[in-house]
Amino acid sequence: MKRTLLMLLLGTVFYSSKAQKFYLQPTEKNVEQKVREKMDYDGYKLVKDEKDADYKVECLIQTVSTLNMRYKGYIRVTNLKTNEEIGRTKQLSKKATAFRGYNAANAIFKNLAEDELDDILKQCKP
Repeated sequence: MKRTLLMLLLGTVFYSSKAQKFYLQPTEKNVEQKVREKMDYDGYKLVKDEKDADYKVECLIQTVSTLNMRYKGYIRVTNLKTNEEIGRTKQLSKKATAFRGYNAANAIFKNLAEDELDDILKQCKP
């Protein structure tokens, strides 16, 4: 029993040391918070400094129309060692409504993180 427990513990330590590290690029209005929560929940290792990371995750958003307050955004994952794009989510468009607190970015990145981000992160090799 002790031997099995020791092997399990050593395997966990070895596996976590080989795990890839992700840097979630901060945004001006902290819209990446929903993505951070999802990555933490799924067990991905997030680092605070880009130099320590293997991959960079960016939350990109732009205004489509200022008249009706429509925004579109997507999440992009880049390998920092090769500077190659691993993948990106589809672009999602939402309106900033009173129900959303006039902030469409949180709704966009929450939906993208829950629906598509995990498939892209699984492509990242340790």
